[in-house]
Amino acid sequence: MTINNSPIILLQSGGRDSAIACVNLLKENNFIQAITFIISGERQTTVHIVRAEELLAYNKNYAWAAVQYAEWENAIKNSLPESLATSLPRSCLVCAVAKITAVMKICVHIGTTKIAVGYTNYQNEWAEQTPPAVQLQAKCLEERGFEMLTPVASLSSKAAAIELLSENGLTTDALENPCCVSQLGTEHVSPKLIKEVIVRGFNFADSHEFTFPVLATIGHSLI
Repeated sequence: MTINNSPIILLQSGGRDSAIACVNLLKENNFIQAITFIISGERQTTVHIVRAEELLAYNKNYAWAAVQYAEWENAIKNSLPESLATSLPRSCLVCAVAKITAVMKICVHIGTTKIAVGYTNYQNEWAEQTPPAVQLQAKCLEERGFEMLTPVASLSSKAAAIELLSENGLTTDALENPCCVSQLGTEHVSPKLIKEVIVRGFNFADSHEFTFPVLATIGHSLI
């Protein structure tokens, strides 16, 4: 089997959608370097290791790393004007921007330009996954020489995700640490606020460096 030359960096939460995204990309003969961003500490990596180990067993063209990123997310949050930060409804938007810009930095480190995310149609009301937000993130990456892949964009429901995981012999549970937003629910964020946060986040990343402490790896990790 011939593996495509350029590895793909996958933002892997450990949940269902990113696991299916990984499977879809592996079926296309790609080498996947998955990254799970951890707030802090080895304790948080335990549940993610279960998903990573089963994906490595599914296909050896897979590697995984847990990366600590709390300082980077806080830096992006603190870079927002106070008026913007205080007016943002509860959402995963800032977190998502922090992660995708951190991956952009890691891509430079390992010499690839392809970034994959587990954004889906059935979660397209989440701020970072609304169509305008996805298009803007892709545009910001393209302007900087990167390509954003959305291999599960057409996924229509949680039930469909569970069915696909089962068909591929993977755990159907969401193997991730739920954050306060996923527990309490996301709130509507206006397109204007979404655009401002994304643009400011990428602009901040352009002029700041990111050090990524690696907490754990599985497979032949490139990090």
